[in-house]
Amino acid sequence: MNGIFLCLRDDDSFHTLIIKKSVGKYTFFCSLGYSGGGIYDEFYGKFKYTDQNVITGFYSNSLGSGEWEEKITSVKFDSTDKRFKVQKEDLFELMDTNDNKIQNQILEEISEFVYWGYDEETEEEYDEPILKDIDLNMFRKLPNSNQFKNVNWNDSLLELTNSDLWNLSLRFN
Repeated sequence: MNGIFLCLRDDDSFHTLIIKKSVGKYTFFCSLGYSGGGIYDEFYGKFKYTDQNVITGFYSNSLGSGEWEEKITSVKFDSTDKRFKVQKEDLFELMDTNDNKIQNQILEEISEFVYWGYDEETEEEYDEPILKDIDLNMFRKLPNSNQFKNVNWNDSLLELTNSDLWNLSLRFN
């Protein structure tokens, strides 16, 4: 099972869903969440740590495009700015068959938790994600928050959420 992190607003409505799936040396990082100003954004990436503990990989700001927009050559902590600096290059390259297959599997998993985009079950188009009626007991609730994670969630690659490539409002320390 994949690592799942779910954040709800104070009124228990949807805020952010992150799913992480490890395949070989890579971790696929798929996010749908609030980015501010009434806007929800998407993020899909394929990352790994190098032997020097530097993050490299690929990402797209779309969950369904089938295309990598950027190549990450380095993510390192900048102690002056107290942020992670990302070195990247434009890529705009189609994902290979395996990466596309993993993307589709994760999209199916997202649809278990939220109504979003066009929903085939309801035949409705959703402008913003809406939390489905799910059993939150499958998660462990984090203390003093409305955040939940499953047993497979880990802190790997969360430093990406404190970089300029991350467009969602939810960030991890």
